[in-house]
Amino acid sequence: MAHFVITNKQFERKDGTSQIIVRYTWEGKHYSKKILGLHCKKDDLDPFAQQVTKGFDKETLRGINNKITEIKLRASSILLEYEDPAPKFFFSKLFAEPKEEKQKKATDLIDLYKQWTDSEATSKVYSTTLPHLIDFKESRGNLLQVEEYSKILLKEFEAHLMKNGYIQNNRRIENGEVTKGRSSDERIMFKHSALKKHMKHFKFFGKYLTDLELPIKQSFRDYTFSIPSPEIPDTIALTKEEFDEFFYFDLENNFDLRLAQAAFIIGTAAGGIRISDLYNLTKESFDMQNFSVSFTQIKTGGDVHNPLNEEYIKPHLEFYLENLHKMPTEQEFNRRLKEIGNLIGWERTEVVNEYRGNSKRPTKIKVAIKDNISSKYMRKTFISMLVELGYTKEVIKSFSGHRDDKVIDHYIQLHHHTKREAILGFTPIKPKKDI
Repeated sequence: MAHFVITNKQFERKDGTSQIIVRYTWEGKHYSKKILGLHCKKDDLDPFAQQVTKGFDKETLRGINNKITEIKLRASSILLEYEDPAPKFFFSKLFAEPKEEKQKKATDLIDLYKQWTDSEATSKVYSTTLPHLIDFKESRGNLLQVEEYSKILLKEFEAHLMKNGYIQNNRRIENGEVTKGRSSDERIMFKHSALKKHMKHFKFFGKYLTDLELPIKQSFRDYTFSIPSPEIPDTIALTKEEFDEFFYFDLENNFDLRLAQAAFIIGTAAGGIRISDLYNLTKESFDMQNFSVSFTQIKTGGDVHNPLNEEYIKPHLEFYLENLHKMPTEQEFNRRLKEIGNLIGWERTEVVNEYRGNSKRPTKIKVAIKDNISSKYMRKTFISMLVELGYTKEVIKSFSGHRDDKVIDHYIQLHHHTKREAILGFTPIKPKKDI
């Protein structure tokens, strides 16, 4: 006989909460539908009373439980009225709204985007796009309706960002070299990476709109960014010597910097993992018996099983695992890495290609490693060190996941050895036993 329960999804968000859902059992199989806007920690939901009993102030708890009670009463009524209803029919009735209620729903995309970031979005980083959407709406005569959401609107927003997206200038470029300077009224156009980030947020927002069953054009899924990424991205990374300086640098008396140091070392020495995967690691990701790490990549969905380097990871792993819940935002993590780089005092500079605004051609600028290091260095540094140590492309690709050799070939060029270096390195080593 069909029945339902109020429970949580297995997946936990970064704040430790998970989506509250209605799980419907029909003919021995489980089906679920989320209750929009409701999240809590799994231990805060009483499985018997099917009410949230803690984790929020009294007023919030009352609002959550009133909504759960309303859902329970409606579900019970459906099961009484219809004999053993199929899942699709059950959920359509459970979450159906009268036409007049649907008409009352917000049709302004800004209001809906605020609603999404306040209650549904899994990361607060999505809210960084909101000011640009507000500016976009103003540029369109204060019109930005849900019915317009489509591939065409995404392209229009992209063009708006390319033309109007900027940050305040807090640096100077003299003779192609970046130096720190006072903030000024000068504006610098967004980098292509920032443009793509905001477009990714706005596109992902479309899934929320489909969940609300609002009248949008599904063509938004076909949107692709107009300006392609460079064929070979900048491969700026730490050298083996610099990584070892970072590893041995004493930060025992500075908790925040020590945690950033530990996370960067683990992210690099565990195979050069991406920041999104690093943030999703848990204690269960680590197999201490075989000293390895396993996880599913967020970007590609591939399963990763990497052995760990004990010399690099063991000194930091216990501290890192104890403080996983204190990991800073990605922006703060990157700021701390730069602070460590400046404390170490790296002097090396590199020339990088910088793409901004709607320009298809890069500007070459010189940047200091200590002011450029970020979470992206974990992956790049690991690849660079393997190349520097002479490992084959096949071994490197087994860690990095690259399908072709272009990026790895670029690292090889960076670590190119001259004929003279090869001859000087070709030296006899006396055997331990006399021959």
